Amino acid sequence: ASSTATTISFSSASRENPEMAAQYARAVIMASTVMFPRIFILILVIHYPLALKVAGPLGIMMATGLILIFFLGRRTPVPGGDTQTDFKIGNPLKLSTAVKFGLLFAVVLVVIDFALNSLGTTGVYLTSLLTGLTDVDAITLSVTRLASNSQINLQVAGAAVVAAALTNTLSKGAISYFSGTSELRKRVLPALGLIMLAGLVSGGIVLIQF
Repeated sequence: ASSTATTISFSSASRENPEMAAQYARAVIMASTVMFPRIFILILVIHYPLALKVAGPLGIMMATGLILIFFLGRRTPVPGGDTQTDFKIGNPLKLSTAVKFGLLFAVVLVVIDFALNSLGTTGVYLTSLLTGLTDVDAITLSVTRLASNSQINLQVAGAAVVAAALTNTLSKGAISYFSGTSELRKRVLPALGLIMLAGLVSGGIVLIQF
């Protein structure tokens, strides 16, 4: 439901249960990787042509994450039999969560409409970079809606989606750095860095083709 919230939870948990830091690190990377197919499906449902444009970068970032998770799994030590952890995760499907997302979506729509009218495509990019730091779903739905209504072209919408995904990944890296243990950081930061590099390269190639 929220890879950012998951990153906060597991990074903090690594300080409470440092012996599980390696497992928490894999969970953070996995949540970050799931974000890419999730936003692709959102776009696919609303505006198929835009989904085709972003399929390459999002798919490559997802594949990079899955490969890293696989190799980290082979290197991750299994905790001893006496290791027990109690970790509670709240229900992400509560009505309050839906209301908060609806409010955020409405705010992003207003902000991006203002930015588009005031700054043009530059405003859309700036909004994507800033809102992507905390949530990628709202900005993805917003630019997809604008693209489906022909208010922005596919190039701008695609670049905005990829930019939001990259800044959100960067944000998770910062959260892991400041909230997690050194054991978690040494696994998460290189992995997220590689995912971002894959997104920058593949996104750049796709954008040049627009």
